[in-house]
Amino acid sequence: MLCHHAGYVTLFLGYFVGAMVVVWGGIMTVVQAVKPHEGGTGRSVALIILGVLAIILGLLVFTSILSAWFLMTYLIAFWAFLTGFTNIFQAFTGKDSTWYKVLLVIAGIIAIILGFYVMMYPLMGTATVIYVLGIFLIAWGGIVVTITGLMTQK
Repeated sequence: MLCHHAGYVTLFLGYFVGAMVVVWGGIMTVVQAVKPHEGGTGRSVALIILGVLAIILGLLVFTSILSAWFLMTYLIAFWAFLTGFTNIFQAFTGKDSTWYKVLLVIAGIIAIILGFYVMMYPLMGTATVIYVLGIFLIAWGGIVVTITGLMTQK
């Protein structure tokens, strides 16, 4: 029963991400390219190319569920890497307490491990990705961020 629902969640998230890529990644980028701005024609051409590629990628999601699955999988991995490296960078450059920095490093390592796991096994079942993402969000958001919030109040 749970795997059946995980498939619907993944399908919904894939279509949602596809729509976001078409609208924000594609259409908004093309609109930015045609608006007058500094940077010359080269920047406008680059933005138009990126916008058209985003629109094509977003529409591809709606034509192939496998494309939606890969797009969602790699976006999760990219998000995890970005979160992990940002947390670690913030831990070493911030002026916060030592315990807060330790928690940021732990959260960063958890996020990077998730990113590697998702990148290494992109064809794992939909339920697995949902469970791994849920475990990560519980560990990162529920534990690390809660402890951090309690420590910053003191």
